[in-house]
Amino acid sequence: MSSPFFDKRSFLALLFLTLAALTGNYFTLDLFFGISFLFGSIASLIVLYLFGVKWGVLVAAISSFQAVFLWHYPYALVIFILEVLYIALLRRQYHKILLLDMLY
Repeated sequence: MSSPFFDKRSFLALLFLTLAALTGNYFTLDLFFGISFLFGSIASLIVLYLFGVKWGVLVAAISSFQAVFLWHYPYALVIFILEVLYIALLRRQYHKILLLDMLY
């Protein structure tokens, strides 16, 4: 059975990318009028590309829970998971993940 969970290198990469998603949502780029850029979705999209939809959604959910607790913004969970699912569904037709993310 070839699952990325049982491979040590893949598991470490998945763990590192999950921590990168958490870090990307913790350290933000604050702009004017209270707008903040969160960078955790970058790591979630890398997980989606490398490990598939299930792991991408899981990492997006983990990183968005942090945004829910830090900023009391419950819709962050929905926004991050829908972003990964949207790109996962359209990735079959269009292979440019960055373009799909910009369209989202």
